[in-house]
Amino acid sequence: DPAAEPADAAPRPVTPPTRLTILVERAASTLALGRLIRRDAEGLERQIHRTLLTALLDHSRPVDEVALRARALGVVLDRRHLVGVVVRWRTDDPAADGAPPEEPGPADPEAGPARLRDLSEAVGQALREAKLTGLSSAVDDQAVGVLLALSDPAAEDRALAAFAAALRRNRVDAAGSRAAEPAPARATGAGAVIVAAGSGVGSLREARRSLVEARQVADAARRDRRDLPVFRLPHVGLAGLLHLLRDEPRLQTFVERELGALLAYDARHPREQLLGTLRAYLEQGRNKSAAAAAAHLSRPAFYERLARIARILDADLDSVEACLSLHVALLALDAVRTP
Repeated sequence: DPAAEPADAAPRPVTPPTRLTILVERAASTLALGRLIRRDAEGLERQIHRTLLTALLDHSRPVDEVALRARALGVVLDRRHLVGVVVRWRTDDPAADGAPPEEPGPADPEAGPARLRDLSEAVGQALREAKLTGLSSAVDDQAVGVLLALSDPAAEDRALAAFAAALRRNRVDAAGSRAAEPAPARATGAGAVIVAAGSGVGSLREARRSLVEARQVADAARRDRRDLPVFRLPHVGLAGLLHLLRDEPRLQTFVERELGALLAYDARHPREQLLGTLRAYLEQGRNKSAAAAAAHLSRPAFYERLARIARILDADLDSVEACLSLHVALLALDAVRTP
């Protein structure tokens, strides 16, 4: 205690750092520098991956040049079976996969980019764990694209399954590290993330088709509540077809003709939202009791809403054909509204 020492006491000599202390400090500095160098190298490699994937998608570079630059990264694309894969969030809400913010406040502009970086890192780690090679990079604000390069076409399903399993483990581990009691969506890795794959192709010139198909399947699967490890084109069915046709003016005209009156009514009466009532009725196979429970309404209230919908649309909701047409229109509306 300095107060206990005499006022005229001589200052204590400063003990010089020992050799061991110096060695430890230098080792810590070396490790920190190594991490910075590795991070810069990984960032540069990720940028090159993005450049090459973008070149394949928009034909901005010859495929021979893409193959040459990929080989320099250790990714051989020549004479390989190539499979486009897209991994995306099921929802665009950053809070849906991660833990909710500790304090309410304005939206964090960094949440989206950080979320995408988290997904990119999880995809890269899954590729390494599954011992797969390929190009991987973010392809938009919500999705990461991968071009898998396989030496054996027969290994396609096995490779996709291994990648999806590794990604699921990474997502579960990440969720567990963020929250002591993860929410159900975070606890089931594939619940928050969709893995979609396109058809395998035999040459780099066809790789764009596989990547585009994977992106379309991933977008179409966002409303599919099944927890499939990998979504392929046959899994998305009618919803996938309508998603592919969402920019077709005739499809938009069909939606307007079938649902326009109900959409206009909901716009004038925002508290009722009869479109949701119609959706519950059709998704429950026209089972009124089950649909009322799904809509959290009493059966008399639900029946009254159905009668009002029938009047607004001038449709017979007991007719299988009329309900089929309305259900297709609802699926088409979802596809048209998808960004």
